[in-house]
Amino acid sequence: MHRRGRRMRTTMRTRMGTTYRGGVCCLLVASALASCGGGSGKNSASPAVTGRAGTTETIAPLAIVKQSIAATLASGSARVAHHLQSDITAFSANESSVGITNFKTGRGEWSHNMSGTPKGLVPDGTPPNQIVLQVREVDQYLYTSLPPAFAAAGIKDTWLRVPVNPPAGTTGLTGFEGLSPRIPLSARFERPEVAFRILSTTSGARLVGPAMVRGKPTTRYSIDTKLRTMLDDVGLMFFFGNPTAPADLAKIDEVCAKAAKVDVFVDALGRIREVLIDADLRGVAPIFKPPQDPKFWHRLLLQWDFYDYGVSAPITAPTQSVRTSR
Repeated sequence: MHRRGRRMRTTMRTRMGTTYRGGVCCLLVASALASCGGGSGKNSASPAVTGRAGTTETIAPLAIVKQSIAATLASGSARVAHHLQSDITAFSANESSVGITNFKTGRGEWSHNMSGTPKGLVPDGTPPNQIVLQVREVDQYLYTSLPPAFAAAGIKDTWLRVPVNPPAGTTGLTGFEGLSPRIPLSARFERPEVAFRILSTTSGARLVGPAMVRGKPTTRYSIDTKLRTMLDDVGLMFFFGNPTAPADLAKIDEVCAKAAKVDVFVDALGRIREVLIDADLRGVAPIFKPPQDPKFWHRLLLQWDFYDYGVSAPITAPTQSVRTSR
């Protein structure tokens, strides 16, 4: 698979920044298109809003969702909370992390409490307060730290550094040899850019209705996306044999679209407050290479919440002992 790496983040910020500055024009055009196209189908209309001249305009959900990426990045920074629930036999988890993300630099850091299900992660008897995964994303590197697990694997350093994007043709586990797969997968899943990359593929959106996220009023939209970007970013395309043929990739997109529901929650300022992915993997496992038994693959739920926009986010690389894996 081709990976955009750091270039993708820079390109996204530049492209979305330009889109944001032209947001009013885009939304007015979208309003006209929505009026011509009616209020049904992939982009069924959102509630009417008041335009600059006091006229009533209807903005298509697809335009709102696409503009929400630019509005969010333009906010500069935010706190981010991530929830991961996995009902997969080989990767069972129900955990949360909290941290901050700097949209201007593409850097982030978060703390992930993994003490709820420590079996196979750290040595038995490890105190719960030590079963906390620390993660930082700085430039093109992802830094992780979980000392009890590191010590058991013979890693003497405090931090492990790997490329943000797994090298082409490898897996998201590369560089984490000797450690539980939960460490790299959790660290990669909770990256905010994973959510933004999914949203950037949105091809259709439907209004669900009003919803509250962390006490803030939002509007919820159900969207059509390509979840293959997430599999690529996390390094899970190896389950499908790392295909490159267009027909194989199209098949993966088709199956994932049927298996997963993706929703985004947008606030009154057009910023993203939550991205929610709820996938039933029983229909996906049979197209793995080799095929997997669906009884071992059930629900995967991913949730990113963004709040406290504008928070200070001076994120730097760790200064403690760092082991570099390639």
